[in-house]
Amino acid sequence: MSNLDAKLREETRTQIRRVQTEAGITSIYVTHDQAEAMAMSDRIAVLDAGRVHQIASPQTIYHRPATEFVARFIGRSNVSAVVVLAVDADSARVGLADGTELTAPLPDFGPVTAGDRLAVSLRPENLDFVAPEHGLFKGHITEVEFTGATSTYTVASGDRTLHVTIADRVDRPQVGDNVCVGVTSGQPWLVQS
Repeated sequence: MSNLDAKLREETRTQIRRVQTEAGITSIYVTHDQAEAMAMSDRIAVLDAGRVHQIASPQTIYHRPATEFVARFIGRSNVSAVVVLAVDADSARVGLADGTELTAPLPDFGPVTAGDRLAVSLRPENLDFVAPEHGLFKGHITEVEFTGATSTYTVASGDRTLHVTIADRVDRPQVGDNVCVGVTSGQPWLVQS
């Protein structure tokens, strides 16, 4: 469907999904279009160079990616290397290279122990601009991408680049503004690097 315009592509994938559901058949659909895969699938297999990285529902693939590749490939994600500092019954405290600490639920891929080197995935829509006392990251805005209902901000924060997606608003920050970024919804997710 890559040669179809965006609206016709959406209509076609809806029709394919409807026919498949009404017929009650299992179908395999191969695509490089992540939005198409998410919209049409009950289960997704994410492959790279012949290696299966994860097989799960679209929701699990998006919110709980197993690997750094899946986190980056499906949707946009802020991925940073971390070291596990401590583990309790259902979460791990991890540290980024700059000393920032986050708490994340334990992942599905296996046991995690203090000292493990993993990565953490933060989805742009789970971040927002916050008051300095609630911010995890400080930086300045380098780009703004307006997409209609939302805007995605690129924030330079030390040696990392963050993407923050929020509902568009009249008082939106501008390129060059200094900002503090915090996790305001969802949660960081640990992935294999």
